[in-house]
Amino acid sequence: MPERVARSRHQHVEDRFRAPLRPRRELMEAIWNFALHKTDRRRRRQGVPQVSIFRVNIWAQIGQAALIGRYGAHLDYLGESHPITPRTLTRQVACLRALDLVRVVHPVSPDGRGGFRREANVYSITRTGKLWIKKHGRAVRIPLVV
Repeated sequence: MPERVARSRHQHVEDRFRAPLRPRRELMEAIWNFALHKTDRRRRRQGVPQVSIFRVNIWAQIGQAALIGRYGAHLDYLGESHPITPRTLTRQVACLRALDLVRVVHPVSPDGRGGFRREANVYSITRTGKLWIKKHGRAVRIPLVV
């Protein structure tokens, strides 16, 4: 008879930053659509000539609640329903970061009273993320130039 290994029943490990097995394609599409829209708009206002999407840093600053709203709007467009909670969003973003599809920066700025103020996260699409979205994207616009 095999011996049982004694394990603690409650391991109280913070699992917020553990990545699930597979990222949600719809979440990556929602981040891509928003970041591409913001980057294109920013570059047009600056009057910068168009170049390949692989030479441009595609990024956007968006809060957690707004990202959940964008994700829900994208699912409505697709005609699907997979609601997402803030905790699940954090785990999904951790998965996207682990696969090197997205880089996330948490900017902090001084508030003028000796403290600091958290701003919305900045999501940057990596080169791997651009290739992934070209391969797996279902309902996204993938331009050659931005």
